[in-house]
Amino acid sequence: MAIRRTYAWSGVLIMLSLVPGCGDEPDDPPAGRGSAACHEWQSAYCGLLGKCQAANAACDQVKAITCKSDVEARRCATVLNTPTCEAPPTSCDFPAIADPAPAQKACEDFQKAVCARNDQCQPGTREACLEQLNGTLTCAKAVGVALSFEQCLTDIGKIACEATSAPDSCKAVILVLQ
Repeated sequence: MAIRRTYAWSGVLIMLSLVPGCGDEPDDPPAGRGSAACHEWQSAYCGLLGKCQAANAACDQVKAITCKSDVEARRCATVLNTPTCEAPPTSCDFPAIADPAPAQKACEDFQKAVCARNDQCQPGTREACLEQLNGTLTCAKAVGVALSFEQCLTDIGKIACEATSAPDSCKAVILVLQ
């Protein structure tokens, strides 16, 4: 029974979604992951969404994406910086632009950190924890890492063993394609 209590907070850490949106002003470039060219794509994507969709949504998920090609990111930024509200071309959307490798590594690091803390609270549970997280969070589908990721890793190491919820910095920290 004790393992379930600890896993209760472990499970809460894995609140994942990929619902794009922007809350920043469209002219403010996001301080996101990736290169300057990737930031151009993030800013253009957020600008399009802010102009054409719900104004109160956040750009956090767009900022979490690391682009796999600066050339494509710049090309897409130009395409997305149009005055119309047409859907972005498939070649300029998340799956096409995102470099999943950094997100997949971060996902694995996240799993290891959660299970290391779990093992500190209940020695001998690391392997069972990793197995459970692998069944819940498929790192192969990770495409982005929230900007709170580094703080999340720090916070995981400090979480109380009897905690029933995740640190705020860990909520929606790994973005996966559904």
